[in-house]
Amino acid sequence: MGGQIVGQLLGRSPLATLVDRVIMDAPMIDVRMTAEQGARNAGLPAFVAGPAGLVTEWRTGVDTDRLSLIRHPPRVRPPLLLIHTVPDTEHPIQEAYDLVTTGARLGWPIRFEPFERGGHTEAWNVDRARYDRLVRDFLSGRSGARSGG
Repeated sequence: MGGQIVGQLLGRSPLATLVDRVIMDAPMIDVRMTAEQGARNAGLPAFVAGPAGLVTEWRTGVDTDRLSLIRHPPRVRPPLLLIHTVPDTEHPIQEAYDLVTTGARLGWPIRFEPFERGGHTEAWNVDRARYDRLVRDFLSGRSGARSGG
């Protein structure tokens, strides 16, 4: 949920302009895509997530589609370091690819760093040296936003 919290802060908070940089590691970027993956993980067809999302919206009053950072990017877009493992089965890597595409369209500086191995939030576990270097360089301003690995 950290990715959603940061995304909503950047989109809605008057404090958003104080954010200098953002690091997201395996974030939930799009609730619908994550729910579809959850359905697949449970052995169900992805379309089951649609009705489940409607029930969630009915019960909570939250429009989950508005939470998509892809379809509804935040108004404040500081440089973003996006780290994601390719085989993540919690949040599909396609969410990250789609956010990078959205960022490029909007001029949002996103540095995307996919890790070829590891599960959800395991990038640091599979390559600590690379992960630490990426974070250190990003926070120090020594790395520009770019897409790639």
